[in-house]
Amino acid sequence: MFQFEDNEEGDPIEELINGSGGNYRRLIQLLDSAMNEAFKRHGGEGKIEHQDAILTLQKHCQQQLSLFTDLEREYLLSIAKVCKSRSTYRFKYLYNAQVLYKYMTKSQEFNLVKVVEAGTGRRGTTYAFDYSYCVLNDLPTHYIRQSEKIDKLRSLRSGEWITRVTNINSEIIAQAEIPNKINGEISYLTNGKGFIRGEDENEYFFSAQYIIESDSGKAIWVNKKVRFNPSLLGDSKMATDIEIL
Repeated sequence: MFQFEDNEEGDPIEELINGSGGNYRRLIQLLDSAMNEAFKRHGGEGKIEHQDAILTLQKHCQQQLSLFTDLEREYLLSIAKVCKSRSTYRFKYLYNAQVLYKYMTKSQEFNLVKVVEAGTGRRGTTYAFDYSYCVLNDLPTHYIRQSEKIDKLRSLRSGEWITRVTNINSEIIAQAEIPNKINGEISYLTNGKGFIRGEDENEYFFSAQYIIESDSGKAIWVNKKVRFNPSLLGDSKMATDIEIL
């Protein structure tokens, strides 16, 4: 009989329950698949481990993705890139939510996007990527408890579910496709100008005029996190195409 191994990599049962999305039939499918993965790896002699659960979720998502066209998969990935750059798997797609319907109209275990909170009035609907899609595409789902650091183990023992929601539109999706953009935070600010310390430890001059239109109305302050395109103007390092995170 198979047993589940709880080790330093994470709890396989927790992964599979997370991946079930509350769907009992899907949970049974995932448990069965995890046993198959462990059997192939151990020849029937070993325990089901965290890596078996992860591989099961990845294969399940690949099966889900096979139901969509190349163009549909590519479009969904472009949304996922935005979420990943903003450290979440939850989002609002203002004024263009109809493009998401195709990802939510199959049977529950094959939907790649779900509604977390239905919008009312001017408040938009909050969506979330399916957990298996997050695992396959390395989208963050958990913070380390009482911090904003990503919990790569996705465990409720060391972390908690991310509740942060990011707003998405066509401009922000286009920004996600710009190569070489990096994250950073504002280190100095005065009269709409200042410096951003990039994740590469360099300082980049910026002006509010270089903030993308979608984020131009957002407040900025020292230590505010941003994403930007590192550029050179002569010998000066500059930040352009700035997204306010």
